[in-house]
Amino acid sequence: MYDDVNREVRAYAGWRYESTTGHYYAATNVAIAVYREDWANNYRETLTYLWTGTGEDALPVSAADGSPLGTESLTSSYVSLQTLSRSLLNAAGQVEAVRDYADLGGL
Repeated sequence: MYDDVNREVRAYAGWRYESTTGHYYAATNVAIAVYREDWANNYRETLTYLWTGTGEDALPVSAADGSPLGTESLTSSYVSLQTLSRSLLNAAGQVEAVRDYADLGGL
């Protein structure tokens, strides 16, 4: 899922396409990967999370084929952050530091 305006890519691992139904189906408890760049704040980050919502709070999907829309908020109470890595950039876009977070409790 590409979001060019926000320079973000979301990869929905575990989603599979069933050719006989023409529909996408999600695996449960499979982390969603997000790669994004924040040019205004000079960093790039990679993170993975689990979406814990069910029923009406299930991951937003397309009504037509069941594919993920990529519109779920990363600040939602249904997001369980698993990993986070940030590359801090200088004004020229060069990496100055990398931060890998191991304890994500409270985020």
